[in-house]
Amino acid sequence: MTTGWIPAGFSALALILAGCSGSSDGSGHCNAITGGATQVDAPGSCTGCTATNPHLAIDGNTVSAATLVIETAGSGTMHLRAIAQDGVVYAAGTRLSVFAESVFDGEATSHTVELRTYLDGVATGDSRQLTGINGARGAGLARDRYFLETNFPFDAAELAHTQSTSTGDITYQIYEFCTGD
Repeated sequence: MTTGWIPAGFSALALILAGCSGSSDGSGHCNAITGGATQVDAPGSCTGCTATNPHLAIDGNTVSAATLVIETAGSGTMHLRAIAQDGVVYAAGTRLSVFAESVFDGEATSHTVELRTYLDGVATGDSRQLTGINGARGAGLARDRYFLETNFPFDAAELAHTQSTSTGDITYQIYEFCTGD
């Protein structure tokens, strides 16, 4: 496990480190975005889309997971946003990671999945489309660490699913948002 310094005014509990062993990029650990809040939003006509335990995506534990379900009839964007504690801003050049996986119960015919960053609620312009989703029954994102090298400071990270049509439900397990190598 890596160690970090504790800025003045922050408690040790705010800097819980999450073990990230087994990640695809070969790094061993990263710092969980803990102590803040989560926000789930499903604008558009994502009727019946649900989120369960969103706080588990920022609990410092890569075994527990938030669950998002995007139903067949849904369209629009559903996202889970991890928001850092008040006063915490990550510098430009920080590596953002999310541990996630998804499973399709059917075939998604038009959708994207992105990892994005925000500062004070405004998109920074940093985003990465996550690949590995081929739309086949039972396929989706493999459980893995997906990362984004940032160009701008940020205080929130988001996994967003956007779709216009689908012939089956999509379930996401989001294990942890974190920063670092």
